[in-house]
Amino acid sequence: NKCVTFPLSDWDVSDQLLELCAGVSIAWKIGRSFYISKAWRPKNAGMAIEELKSWFPRLRKRIKDMPDEVSPMYVPFTLSIMKYKDQLANHHSQCLQLDKEYRYDTELFYEYQR
Repeated sequence: NKCVTFPLSDWDVSDQLLELCAGVSIAWKIGRSFYISKAWRPKNAGMAIEELKSWFPRLRKRIKDMPDEVSPMYVPFTLSIMKYKDQLANHHSQCLQLDKEYRYDTELFYEYQR
């Protein structure tokens, strides 16, 4: 099961909800699951995850904890998700750790407005 992840901020819950929404959107766009990494998850990220799942019950199956044995490969914020989605979807790594700046990928969110 291939996945994507990125570090959640240690800011407030609303920022983490944005990041979770972005992560799930990116994962869906490139045909991977979105995992929450235990190593990067700050204390209150668990509350953000539960809040998001309560608002969007169908996301319960899409947001999972990353297995301990998975070693993500870092993807710097240089690739456009929309332009390189096939390359990212077919990448050989089991898990891609996206740079945290992908949470602000306006090109990705613009796609959902159409």
